[in-house]
Amino acid sequence: MLVAAEDARADLLEAILLLAGGPTVEAARAWQQKVWDLRVLHTDELVSAATVGLALEAASAARDRFYACARPDLGILAALPTPQSRHPQNTPEVLTS
Repeated sequence: MLVAAEDARADLLEAILLLAGGPTVEAARAWQQKVWDLRVLHTDELVSAATVGLALEAASAARDRFYACARPDLGILAALPTPQSRHPQNTPEVLTS
């Protein structure tokens, strides 16, 4: 399942790289890197919840930057909605407690 999701993500990223402007491409690559960082952490049994939380925050911030860059490329001039809440109750550690 993870392999299929990775293949789909790679295909979608290729479309962005082909069609989007420079800032959007840079933001997409940065978001991709932050998601890869999370994936690497997922395989580390010794990683702390704090480290995962920081990596998740970085990935979320990269996603927000990508959205902000991509919207004008799509002709959407309205402001972005307020970013998704990142309160402790939304972290994996609290959800599995």
